Amino acid sequence: MATYYSQENAGLGLTPIVKPAATLGVSANVRRFRGTLLLAGQVVTDIWQITTMPIGHLFCFGLMNTTVTLGTSTLAVGIAGTPGKYAAAATFTAPNVPTLFGTALPAGSQTPLASDEVVLGTVAAATLPGAGTLVVDMYASNG
Repeated sequence: MATYYSQENAGLGLTPIVKPAATLGVSANVRRFRGTLLLAGQVVTDIWQITTMPIGHLFCFGLMNTTVTLGTSTLAVGIAGTPGKYAAAATFTAPNVPTLFGTALPAGSQTPLASDEVVLGTVAAATLPGAGTLVVDMYASNG
């Protein structure tokens, strides 16, 4: 029977064994970066600075939770110049239901951030509600 190793663990099949590097996300600590927005009728193209992810981190996934439906409003999560880097503009209509988000990346193509990255929420369509709370949690590993 053949044994196959993931790319991250390929060194475990070598002699001598080569342990995986934390820079590949193996055994790395995952940190949460939170941004809370009080909804106040923010309009299309308004930008909300959610958080800053530090140099060397790898994005894992995000969770969005809101106390009210965002209706037909859409929100993208990304960075300046690439507003949908982490989540393409989408509606979030289920209050108090944490919603997982993240963009599909080609397998094995992600690299640690080369510098600190300011994460932005961009209102892409329709005005946000006039009241309520929106929380975005970004999860990233430190290597």
